[in-house]
Amino acid sequence: MGLWTPLVYLGLVLLIHSLISAVQFISTHGPISLPADIAFECIIGCLISAFSYVKMTAEGEWKQISIAKAYSNLTWGRVENRPSFAHFNHRAKSIFSDKAPNNNRK
Repeated sequence: MGLWTPLVYLGLVLLIHSLISAVQFISTHGPISLPADIAFECIIGCLISAFSYVKMTAEGEWKQISIAKAYSNLTWGRVENRPSFAHFNHRAKSIFSDKAPNNNRK
């Protein structure tokens, strides 16, 4: 349990406290804008908890993402070939077919 775990909990406590304060303020004053101290506490709680969670889970060395290794042996034709975008269920069959549709049904 390092330095970052208590900071995550501190940020969550600030968020819960700002939520309770906002609900109490809205229930007594109606749906108007929140005071600056509640909004400030919410933003600070979000920043502390998010930053410390990222630091807590990403301890150790960060690795470089090298795209050159994956694409070094590919040609431009292979790189631009994306089978996920190919779809064969289009209207060209009905537009450019040799048979005209029979509109004179009885």
